[in-house]
Amino acid sequence: MPRCRFPLSLITLGLPAVLGLPLAAQAPPGGAQADSLYRNQRWAEASAAYAKAATADPSDARLWYRLGIAEHSQQHFAKSEQAFLRASALPPTPATRPLRGLAFYNLAAARARQGKRDAALAALDSAITNGRFPPGTLEKDEDFAELKNDPGFAQRLEAARLSFYPCDTIPHARDLDFWVGEWDVYNTAKQQAGQSSIQRILSGCVVLENWSGGFGDNGKSFNWYNTRTGEWQQTWVADQAYSTEYRGGKREGDTMTLLAKTVTAAGVPAETRLRLTRLDDNRVRQLFEQSTDSGKTWVTTTDLIYVRQGTGAKP
Repeated sequence: MPRCRFPLSLITLGLPAVLGLPLAAQAPPGGAQADSLYRNQRWAEASAAYAKAATADPSDARLWYRLGIAEHSQQHFAKSEQAFLRASALPPTPATRPLRGLAFYNLAAARARQGKRDAALAALDSAITNGRFPPGTLEKDEDFAELKNDPGFAQRLEAARLSFYPCDTIPHARDLDFWVGEWDVYNTAKQQAGQSSIQRILSGCVVLENWSGGFGDNGKSFNWYNTRTGEWQQTWVADQAYSTEYRGGKREGDTMTLLAKTVTAAGVPAETRLRLTRLDDNRVRQLFEQSTDSGKTWVTTTDLIYVRQGTGAKP
């Protein structure tokens, strides 16, 4: 079905500024009557109104797009294809750029409905290039029912997923995946110091640490790759009324290193270095060190071994 009338469409391609506002709050293309017909899904009358308006102003992509929606909703797929083709072919403006991906998407849908397999896949390529939409929208869309078993469709579905969830493909965004899992945590004396549940959240863009200490202390950290700085960072917050901000994180080999400005127990300014090292598939070392001489020398403050639960591995 066309993407403009349903909630899913309003979260694709960043459209609230273009389509998410009540239509009465927008400058109504084609006039108030066309706007009212469109809003009330009186598609035959809306088609006539938008066809007239688009003929009078053929440079307005919104007119062609809405004409396409009205025709598609009547299952006039050849007509909707032509309208979406006109909408997608117009040079994008700041106002219509968010609409461009949807125009290509619906062009693909109209072509798929007519059995134009290759042309539909080509339009999907353009939709992915020009916008973002949840892959679930494409996967469940009945307009593409005849393409669901086509390997080309599966490729576009994967491309849509990677476009919508960029942290699966951004270089270094998965540098901490080795830390993800359920862990028992031990100190250097091989005594259990606590447990930690490490999860990928926000579509993999954040590694969330959930720490439960053996003395009832708890804490959480958000770890993420900052694409602007090209570095990892961590925000740690504990229920003991303190927090730490780590920056400059980089993975070298099997070790992720992060740095923070801190103070010693005596109140002396210091640097804290956090290192997470993958020892093997089931063990990770977490080492905290502190320096009060600008990194010339370091003193170990905490040394822990994470052991993946249920594996039988030893610290």
